[in-house]
Amino acid sequence: LNDTMHGSGTLNAAGIIYTGGFVDGCEEGSGVVIDEDGVRHEGTFKKGLRDGKFIIKDVDGKLIRECEYVLGELKN
Repeated sequence: LNDTMHGSGTLNAAGIIYTGGFVDGCEEGSGVVIDEDGVRHEGTFKKGLRDGKFIIKDVDGKLIRECEYVLGELKN
């Protein structure tokens, strides 16, 4: 966690890349996470947690699934 990050930017942690908004060092607002396998998770974040609808795509951009989170907890 980098509490100096505010605005938009990119964070690379252990091969997982987040690009999107930050507030007080936490992921906030629209963002994209690309995991170490190249799978892309697009959605919204709140206080560093996935919160809202997410679209998950494979490395070729093919839809894997759509899902919804509430403060980091998968709902479907």
